[in-house]
Amino acid sequence: MNLTSTLFMGLCFLCPLFSIGQNLFQNPDFEQYQNCPNAYNQLGQLQHWQSGNQATPDYFNCGFSGSFVQGTASQGSGVIGLWGGPNHPNCPGSGYAENIQSPLTQAILPGKQYLLSFDIQLDVGTSNDCMMFGFYFFNSQSSLNLTGDCAPNLSPQISVAGSAIGVGNYTHFDFYFSPDQTFDQVLISPFTTSATNTPSCSSYSNNRMYLNLDNLSLTEQVVLPLQIEHFSASKQHSDILLEWVIHHTGELDFLEIERSVGLSQPEEMFEPIAFLPAQSCDETAYAYLDQQAGGSVQSYRIKAVDQEGMIYYSSIATVDPWKGKSPFIIYPNPSKGLVQLQRRLDNQERISWSLWGNHGQQLFSHSATFKRGLLNIPLDLQSFPRGVYALVVKNGCGEEFVERIILY
Repeated sequence: MNLTSTLFMGLCFLCPLFSIGQNLFQNPDFEQYQNCPNAYNQLGQLQHWQSGNQATPDYFNCGFSGSFVQGTASQGSGVIGLWGGPNHPNCPGSGYAENIQSPLTQAILPGKQYLLSFDIQLDVGTSNDCMMFGFYFFNSQSSLNLTGDCAPNLSPQISVAGSAIGVGNYTHFDFYFSPDQTFDQVLISPFTTSATNTPSCSSYSNNRMYLNLDNLSLTEQVVLPLQIEHFSASKQHSDILLEWVIHHTGELDFLEIERSVGLSQPEEMFEPIAFLPAQSCDETAYAYLDQQAGGSVQSYRIKAVDQEGMIYYSSIATVDPWKGKSPFIIYPNPSKGLVQLQRRLDNQERISWSLWGNHGQQLFSHSATFKRGLLNIPLDLQSFPRGVYALVVKNGCGEEFVERIILY
């Protein structure tokens, strides 16, 4: 068997991360509640979440009829609303910031990767950089020293500039990060910036923001050692195009393309048809064109071998040339061996036809020119044993059609 790497292509990309485990935020979509509280009792009535030093009335799940709640949820009905703004009369030289804090369902750990996602919109106010919105992670043994509703004098590990938050429409944000120490608590709040005390931010009424927050997600991320994904096989005229993507973090040695011919794919029937060099980047999109595919069912899989000798297999991709619509009619089918191939021709046309066995071997091939009208080609297959065969018919335009014939 000839092993080739005909028309091989590999394109490198950055290696992605994959989410594992549960959402580490409690009540992340703000849909849980015990009843429909009023005014400043709302936050204390809701499950799982806690306020800072002073309760805020803007954490809501009971519809949007309350005078303290504005905006709508990104999904569902639960949403949180947080006021923030620079130089509030009660917070001179700082900013006003309603905040919430909560324990995480489990601590985030140094050396691990996490993905923080959320939806946020500016419902009331103007988009500006006098304040930012962020997440400050800490542990339960720390003291935050919050002063009423004044903006915390802290530097959040994850933050969004006020000018990046959409007005009247939710914006989705994703942040990948790795903490430098263990944290089991989070403070979610507007925070001051270097611009908070500048002259352009001196007016609270002109620069305040009312933010709606929804759909929080905090998940651990992991890179798997090797994955073969999106493996597909598609017919390209008489050839088969294979495409797949490989993610890996170790040293990949080489790839082997294996093919099995026929309706079944027992392990021992797969044989190598090509060896490909491995690309050095973490994520690679590969493509390979099998120009020696026969007219029968073809099944493929990818074998990847790393430099430690570990072997990984892809899923199996199959191309069945018998599937698909054809303008030709074959009858009777199933048959004892005498078959008619028919089609109505609009013009004089040259037709070629060939019969293929179940293991991809060509049994015969003929061609002839036919006049306009009813095409009728008698086929005597009585000398062939019982089984499934493929009749490949090509018209004058070069279009190829495959018909399944069953002999019994």
